[in-house]
Amino acid sequence: MMTLERSLEQRHEALARANEIRITRAVVKKRVARGEVPYDSLLTLGRWDPLFSSMKVREALETMPSIGPIKAAQILQRARISPSRTMGSLLPMQWDRLFEAMDRYPSIQQRLSDARATVSAP
Repeated sequence: MMTLERSLEQRHEALARANEIRITRAVVKKRVARGEVPYDSLLTLGRWDPLFSSMKVREALETMPSIGPIKAAQILQRARISPSRTMGSLLPMQWDRLFEAMDRYPSIQQRLSDARATVSAP
């Protein structure tokens, strides 16, 4: 099996890109946790923004206030979505099931924005 070797410049570009993604995600996650941006902004960004499309849905849920690892796992199980799925890989019906599962929790439902309609749109 032949492997492709990357040049030093290509590796540096890939590392710079990965750092940009990590920094952007960290900033948005902190803003969500502090309530500065809509509660579900990571979910609405996830499908369309290349910086967030590779982020796991579980990670985005756990970032939201009042959703920890256990509640995130329950939401994903109820929505029939694997914890390893990324936001960019979810189908429209999976987005619908995810928001339906989140709607079952009053503490989450009241914090969801109207932007979620744009997530499942084709």
